[in-house]
Amino acid sequence: IFGQARQATPNDLILLPTRTVIGTAPEGAPAPFDKFGITFPLQDQHVLTQSEVAIIKTATSAFNSSIRSVAASKELAVADMNAIMNQLVQGLRVEDGQIYTANYFSTASINTVLFSLDGIHPNARGYAVIANEIIKVINTHYNAKLPLVSAGSFPGATILPSN
Repeated sequence: IFGQARQATPNDLILLPTRTVIGTAPEGAPAPFDKFGITFPLQDQHVLTQSEVAIIKTATSAFNSSIRSVAASKELAVADMNAIMNQLVQGLRVEDGQIYTANYFSTASINTVLFSLDGIHPNARGYAVIANEIIKVINTHYNAKLPLVSAGSFPGATILPSN
């Protein structure tokens, strides 16, 4: 019934839209093997393997290199958003001395998390940190004096109590 299936590895990435598929019934699968991602393997289109992730990283690097090259030829500033987003994920100390992270499950306060509850998009505080990184690039490249925003004054993740 499964054809060729394999166990997921820690290096696999499950795509966000897969959340709508997990637990649904694949066509023609008999019970109790009728739940995608539970008793029936996820399909290839729902998972990025380690080799597919490597291809994406190589393409991202090449694309970013092209952007830097074109910008340099026109003497334009470039904020490396890939590097900035990676800093947000790893943890970033900002001007107020606070270290912000992407980790909801650490001992840190929820107020130091820079991502919204979907785990993908920055929250308002995260976007403020991104804005500051872009402002730094502008100030450095163009010898400008744009003021930084106070990231701590923007709301972070909001978790409401449940009943």
